[in-house]
Amino acid sequence: MSFPCPEIEELSALWVKHKVMVRVDRNTLLSNKAYYPLVEFQISGENFSLFVDDEFSDFRKNYPLLNFCLVLRELDGYKYTSEYEVWCQERFFDSSDETIKEAFKNLKYVTNEVEKILGKIDPIISDWDFEMNTGAAQALRRSK
Repeated sequence: MSFPCPEIEELSALWVKHKVMVRVDRNTLLSNKAYYPLVEFQISGENFSLFVDDEFSDFRKNYPLLNFCLVLRELDGYKYTSEYEVWCQERFFDSSDETIKEAFKNLKYVTNEVEKILGKIDPIISDWDFEMNTGAAQALRRSK
């Protein structure tokens, strides 16, 4: 299958190489926030679950590569904001909430385990493209 840009080709190659599967549970939300559903995913035969930020409701499109990209973005986000208080602030979470604390600890665990599999966590699609819905992100949102 041919994709419109090299970033999507690279994401697809990762998907195939690591036999990725992603399932979204929109009924289980972190802190009752509709944009933070529970996601179960498999990568290289390993199963994980974590809450994933879906600010733009991209999971509703149910595009496998887009879903995978969202998971990678969540894991990558932890790498840049691994301090709990800052992470909560950026996501508008109550840092005293025990459920949030557990989700953060799980995110740390999942990030470390997936990093062992991939070597480096890279969502491939730039933050700029993703936030502005341009370039590779726009192409990914239009693909299936």
